[in-house]
Amino acid sequence: MKIRVATVEELPQVAAFGAAFYRETGMPGTFEPEKFVAVWAKLMELEIGVILGLEHNGVVVGWLAAILAPDVYDGRWVAQECFWYTIPTHRGTYPLRLIHAYKEWALSKGVAKRDIRIACMEGANPEQLEGFYRKLGFKPLERHFYYAGD
Repeated sequence: MKIRVATVEELPQVAAFGAAFYRETGMPGTFEPEKFVAVWAKLMELEIGVILGLEHNGVVVGWLAAILAPDVYDGRWVAQECFWYTIPTHRGTYPLRLIHAYKEWALSKGVAKRDIRIACMEGANPEQLEGFYRKLGFKPLERHFYYAGD
C-alpha cells in the first residue's frame, strides 16, 4: 500500500470515487463530475486543497480529499476533510493510512492538531465511524444539519 497526492489530470478518476461516496452516504442533491473536477483543480492550484490516494498494487483503491481555510473567528488555519472513500473490497485497516496522511498534510501546512477536522456522515454508519474516529484521537465538535424542506 502506498499513499500519494493526486494530480489534476487524475481528477476525473477521483470524481468516480466522489460519485460513489455521494451515492453511498445519501448526500442530498446531485453529483456533477465536471463541477467537481473544476472546483478541485482550482483548490489544488491555490494549494488549499489536496486529494490523497491509496494505491494497492499500482491501482488507486481510495481517496481522501481535504481543504484548508482560515477560521472565521480568528483566522487560524483549519483543515477539513471533504470526502474519504475506499472501495468496499479494500476497507478495513488500509484506509486508516489515508487519515494518517491527511493529518500529516494538515500539520505540514501549519494547522494545529485541534484544528484538523473530519466529518461523520449520517449515511455512513455514524455510530461505528464515530467510535473509530475517537480511537484515532478525534473528538466530536458539532453536528451539521441541512434544510430538507417542508
